Amino acid sequence: MGVPKKLAVIGFSGLSGATQVGINYVKGIEIPQEDIVFIFHGKTAGVTPSYLDELNALKVETCFVRKKSGLVDLESQIGIYRQLQHYKPENVLVVSASPFIGISAYKLANSKATIVVVEQHPLNLISFKEYVHAYAALAFYDHVVPASRTYADGYIKSMKPLSSIFGKKIRVIPNGLDVPLSSTPATHQEIALNTVTLGMAARFDDVKDYDTVIRALHMLNTTHTGTRYVFKMAGDGPNRARTENLVRELGQESNAEFLGLINKPEMEAFYNSVDIYIQSSKGEAMSFSMMEAMGHGKVFLGTSVRGVEEFIVNGENGLHFRCGDPADLVQKISFIYENPAIAEKLSKGARAYYDKFFSLSAMVREYSSLMSWTKLEGQSKSI
Repeated sequence: MGVPKKLAVIGFSGLSGATQVGINYVKGIEIPQEDIVFIFHGKTAGVTPSYLDELNALKVETCFVRKKSGLVDLESQIGIYRQLQHYKPENVLVVSASPFIGISAYKLANSKATIVVVEQHPLNLISFKEYVHAYAALAFYDHVVPASRTYADGYIKSMKPLSSIFGKKIRVIPNGLDVPLSSTPATHQEIALNTVTLGMAARFDDVKDYDTVIRALHMLNTTHTGTRYVFKMAGDGPNRARTENLVRELGQESNAEFLGLINKPEMEAFYNSVDIYIQSSKGEAMSFSMMEAMGHGKVFLGTSVRGVEEFIVNGENGLHFRCGDPADLVQKISFIYENPAIAEKLSKGARAYYDKFFSLSAMVREYSSLMSWTKLEGQSKSI
């Protein structure tokens, strides 16, 4: 058996906003890094390099248990159990309920251990497997954490009757990030330039709906003479080639920039270069890119759909536009461009909203209050 740990975090090995919650928690918690282990679990051949870079920089120990396809992969479940038994953590933060058999077995063998699961998709439970994971987490773990009140309400409804029995386990904690105030340069002066830069950071798939923004970009550049509109896209995914084809069809090659998957310093430069941040998704769980955009004080435009509209107090920290409606998006972008004072108000409102709801210190403090060491340690760092 290895040296017992105070905290183990179990996260996806592939790209995942939920895994970033775990990494951010590790960054903010004030316990010795040698008392933490991060266990990755997933079908990927290895762990996402940027995750390893962040954790290696913190000198946090990591390991990887590879998952196979199928409803229940007992080999990887046993692997998770063995890793937990090896490290004997007092607390386990699970940012994926997927390896529920291994985690539940560890809880049965170590009843004093505290298990906290981050529920990132409480409104999108569809498959039998997803429901099994969710029911197991609520029944066997100590705490289940949705990231918003809306998510909690949807989760409680989906989990009935179990949620009526274990409702006290559910605790709302918004995700948190550390975005320094000094990196928020968005002002009406930048937006008033002859080139307006739009931006979006997301996976290229049907849910994110990049196509609506591309069509809006075409409309802006063909009807708004004297001003050039550029759209920067950070991310990758199965629909990227389709989006690139649409850009060519609409003649927007010189106005559309595909940045691909970029590292954190490059993401910082991306946000600093954007005048208006757009989230055109058809639905979201708890998007880190939206939180980062607000933290950087970006003028924020988002669809009126579940998981996006909750971020926006319309007219205070951003504006809504109708999902899948490029004409409505054009109208909102034009309104921002023509009203610099409102743009500056929205920019400041976005940062203020981030400070109130999405700061890392607040998230760390709330999660730590659920852990078993709280009376002695587990406070957030000064950040």
